[in-house]
Amino acid sequence: MRWNVVGIVLTFNCLAFAGETPHHNPRSTIEAYLAAALAGKVDEAVSLATEDREASSDSTLQDFKTMFDVKKIKVPTVWLGEKNGRAIAVTERVKITEPDSAGQDTGCLVFDLVRSKDRWLVDSVDFDTDEKAKEQVEGFKKENLDAQLLTLKPKG
Repeated sequence: MRWNVVGIVLTFNCLAFAGETPHHNPRSTIEAYLAAALAGKVDEAVSLATEDREASSDSTLQDFKTMFDVKKIKVPTVWLGEKNGRAIAVTERVKITEPDSAGQDTGCLVFDLVRSKDRWLVDSVDFDTDEKAKEQVEGFKKENLDAQLLTLKPKG
């Protein structure tokens, strides 16, 4: 009888946590957002973005599937400003299927993230040159003196 009670409690705890979003840091949030956007899972991506912002708009998210001819985009750079509850993430260099209005077809995606209660949300997204992305990161670090680079953890 005692083992049955323990089993029921363990099962209940697993079910209670199964629905929670595991994105309690900017890196996991941006990786999940990008994966959902590239897979065309608009509702999933919207749930990871600030409401009523470009990053959560259907048109922006629909564009991801047509703008990028890839299934995954790596995010090697994520800076966290814990005190201000802000983060910036920069993807690897990517090529878009058609040049933008400035004639640019290669660059980086730059994301601003904000902490909202106990989770992180994508607030904005820009497609910029490598140089502009570096400038944005430097600006972020100046505004967030406690900024820390969140490194990639090796798999395995």
